[in-house]
Amino acid sequence: MMVDISSESFTRSLDKFKRNLTDEQKRNFSSCNITEVNKTMQEIQDKIGPDKKLRNFTRLKKFLEGMKQVEELVTIFLNVSEVVAFVWGPIKLALMVATTRINTLEMLLEVYHELGEVLHGVGKYDRLFKNHPDAREILETYFYSILEFHHAVLEVFARPGWKRLFDYAWSAFKTRFNPIIDNLKRHRALLSDEKLTVVIEEIQESRDVANITQQQLSSDIKKQLDEIKQSLKEKDIEKRDSLLKERHHLVTKFEPLEYNADQHRAYSQRDVPCSGDWILEDPRFKSWVNGGTQSVLYLNGMPGSGKTTLVSRIVEHMLSHRKDLNGIVTFFYFGRRSQHGSHKTANSMLRGLLTQILDQDDTLREYIFHRCSHLNKPDIHREPFLQELAEDCLSGQQRVWIILDGLDDCEGVSEVDRTESRRVLEWFQSKILSRNTTQNGSIRLLILGQRDGHIDQMLFQHPGINLDATESHIKDIETFTRSKAALIRTRFSLDPSAESQIVEKVAATSKGMFLYSKVVLENLLSQDSVADLEDELMQDNFPQVLDEAYERIAIRVFNRPPPARRRSAEQILSWIICSARKLRWREIQSRFCISPEEWASNFKKRRVDTCKVLCGSFVEAEPCSDHGDTPSEQIISLVHETAGSYLAHTGRVRILEDHARTAIFCSQYITSHPFTSELNALAIQELAVTGFYGFLDYAVAFWHHHFERVINGESGTNSDLEAEALQSSKRVLDIWGSSQPQDQQDGNLISEQPVQSDIERQYQAAGGIHDIHKRIISIRKAIEAIDLSSLPDSHRISFLELNGLAKFKCPNLRCTKFFTGFCDEHDRDLHVQAHERPFKCLVDGCYARVTGYSTSQALDAHTKRFHDEDSGTTLSFPKQSGREVSAMHDAARQGNLALVKALYAAGIPLNLPIKPRGGLTPMVLAARNGHANVCEYFMRQGLDGCKRTYGDISPAVEAIKREDIELFRCLWHKRKEAFDRYQVQSLVISVLRQGLQEPLEELLKDLKPEQVRANLPTILDAASRISTHNLAQRKMALYQTQRRLLHSIVGRAFPPLYEADGCTLKNGIPLARQFSTGLV
Repeated sequence: MMVDISSESFTRSLDKFKRNLTDEQKRNFSSCNITEVNKTMQEIQDKIGPDKKLRNFTRLKKFLEGMKQVEELVTIFLNVSEVVAFVWGPIKLALMVATTRINTLEMLLEVYHELGEVLHGVGKYDRLFKNHPDAREILETYFYSILEFHHAVLEVFARPGWKRLFDYAWSAFKTRFNPIIDNLKRHRALLSDEKLTVVIEEIQESRDVANITQQQLSSDIKKQLDEIKQSLKEKDIEKRDSLLKERHHLVTKFEPLEYNADQHRAYSQRDVPCSGDWILEDPRFKSWVNGGTQSVLYLNGMPGSGKTTLVSRIVEHMLSHRKDLNGIVTFFYFGRRSQHGSHKTANSMLRGLLTQILDQDDTLREYIFHRCSHLNKPDIHREPFLQELAEDCLSGQQRVWIILDGLDDCEGVSEVDRTESRRVLEWFQSKILSRNTTQNGSIRLLILGQRDGHIDQMLFQHPGINLDATESHIKDIETFTRSKAALIRTRFSLDPSAESQIVEKVAATSKGMFLYSKVVLENLLSQDSVADLEDELMQDNFPQVLDEAYERIAIRVFNRPPPARRRSAEQILSWIICSARKLRWREIQSRFCISPEEWASNFKKRRVDTCKVLCGSFVEAEPCSDHGDTPSEQIISLVHETAGSYLAHTGRVRILEDHARTAIFCSQYITSHPFTSELNALAIQELAVTGFYGFLDYAVAFWHHHFERVINGESGTNSDLEAEALQSSKRVLDIWGSSQPQDQQDGNLISEQPVQSDIERQYQAAGGIHDIHKRIISIRKAIEAIDLSSLPDSHRISFLELNGLAKFKCPNLRCTKFFTGFCDEHDRDLHVQAHERPFKCLVDGCYARVTGYSTSQALDAHTKRFHDEDSGTTLSFPKQSGREVSAMHDAARQGNLALVKALYAAGIPLNLPIKPRGGLTPMVLAARNGHANVCEYFMRQGLDGCKRTYGDISPAVEAIKREDIELFRCLWHKRKEAFDRYQVQSLVISVLRQGLQEPLEELLKDLKPEQVRANLPTILDAASRISTHNLAQRKMALYQTQRRLLHSIVGRAFPPLYEADGCTLKNGIPLARQFSTGLV
């Protein structure tokens, strides 16, 4: 028997609901009751009556009665009296707000009427709840669903500027409302069934029989509740999957920089767990978070003071408490270099903030989807559009916190006058913060950066926190110093006084700079002996400033090691500094192993020591957010940008020469024989397992970046190296460019400048090197087919260590997934679809909202065909002579949607066949004649386009017969119930008969192997008859197509029998040969 449902469950539901309320709403709602709601309705009627806009408020009668009954039941059985007040309050608020737009009020009354139909009469079941505690779970579901409904109502009517966003908010509301109604209906049906059981129980004469009946009743209740929960769970999963695809589509369009990865890496660098906790208790910060009078807080400090690490603590705290904060939390790291080399600009900030907003607000996600679905990526990335979109989203929020780190690092047109950072601030001040409607402000902005003489002037009137002079921050540095000093003491077996000496020395010279302490202490910890440590601690050697600390590391990295290790460190540091994006450790290892001249990769050339061992404290090895702490996937970067500046101005890294060497390597690499079309898939796979293609992602994307740096750099650095870079780059265009200049074909250079211009002109004329992109797709396809489990250990290790864990990559060169990729092929395919079909339908529930179109014109055509509500303007009703049903069939056959609607409104059924035992329903006739908008209307009224009628007829089969792929997709996507075996048979056989690949793919994608196997005998029998007919008619092309489709069906039924390509049986005989030999 189920346990008694206590009032705690209801209280939890209420607490969850109250978390989303403002303090003012909590006060106003807590004392509201049905009397106030009735009074409000009368006041509304009195207000709008004189304008002849009276509404039919009697539609609320059943809802209000049902709510009153729920209130009484909750009070009686759960000893909770005040909880329903928090439902009366939102009802009153929604009615008052909606009154300002009569059509909106009408829509609200309609949904309350629909809810009332389910709630009405619930009080009749009081004895069931009294006698059967198990049934009180149903009452809890009622109460929770009502709260969920009114939370959705508040999302519409309680947000600022609700009228402007109403259409999008209402669409999101309806998406949430429909499952709530469905849930309540199913529980209501259960209540009705159990009431009959209770009646039977009450007339039992024997106590023993009554007890048995009660046990049976409890068992039945639990069973049916479990079935409802499972069904709702499946629908919820389906809905979440749809929303995830929608989100993925928007994210692909926005192409935001990796803000979550930035946060993950910054937060993971907190060496001491409690580091930064002090900021959470700082009065200035608490005032900013909790809605003080100042909506902007400026947190500043010198370079290397630890601002980014501190902001990661703030972001982590805000995100983990977002439910309590009841608002949107967004952040952006200007100061952290992007993984794929993009600049951190105002544009990239806007894209990052908007992506975070759509994750946290359903209404704004719907609004963003509507604004972006018909636009391509360049249009969306226009800054005026992004600004307008962000202004609308931010102004439609009750509360929003925006955290910007490193604004002084914001890159723009000019690095001298900080144009970009100034533009960001001016935009926030003039367009965003100026919209704060209350004294405390709903939009809160936290800025972190250096005092550069520009940002601080613009923020002088706002509260600030200077890290350099904050005692708590300095104590954090001391705590960090003590933790590292303890490690040093343990490593070298020092006495406590030596440990204290280290702490004192570092604390005295750090001057509030976390970076200085980190560099010095890590250098001390990496010494090889006590003697070396003592030498570093000598006054003459101990660094007083950051550059001196870097010098001590340089001595250890460049002067002391043997030549081979020194060369490795020099190469790694030069590659990191010159790289166009952050490098993974596997990419650096690939550079050591690959020899373009020899067309080979030697895994034995990889460095056995870690990057940290080779390069010391100059570098950081950060875990990859996608693959955790996998060493080969670690992201290698400099400890701070100041380290790169030091290495460059001391001459230990020659940036232009290193750009030239990288340009040469990349050019030789992508023009080597393994990239040519002469290699088949097997040869590619043999090279891939050695790691030869491990540097492909970087070289193809950035060879030109390094070439540009060479030709735009200062002249006279190394003329021979520069000339070789020019020649290598020219060879790339000669081989992979789609156009070639006619002069200088022999490669003899008269002067550098003409060749530079020639290469640039050729590159621009070719629009890049598109030919190699096609080749890369072929190479990657061969790599994807490698079965790692079948490889010897040595090959599997070399493949994973140099190629990485993600085999499935995006083919779009400018996409981050071009190099980060996916571990799952399905995820990659969904991502690519977002690139290739970026134009999405706006109608909720439409299949094209997920699949989309490649052009805006195709989307327009779809919208006109499937969602045109004006087709057929003739409304000539038949006379009352029993012909009304036939009129419905005629209207559907002719595509007269207006008449179909009018007849349905007059009470004519939608799904009756023409003849009693016939299969020609109105929907079948509409599909047979290709009237997609009429079919779509029928489905909105609850009809299933895949359900068979008499004679194996269905709208979906009719669409297949017409070879109407679009209509079939729509009908299949919107099927209502799980398909039965006969439905599957008729659809698959129809597809085979027509020889259509796309509908079959749609079917097989959703069918499980066991479902296909159950239908296979009937399908094979039908296929045999179809094949015999086609051979007799000499329809050889159709025959061949049908045999190929049949293989797809059998392959879905028995996946182990087929190779990954779906066209080759495991015995190795390809389909083409089977056709020629008659094996199939």
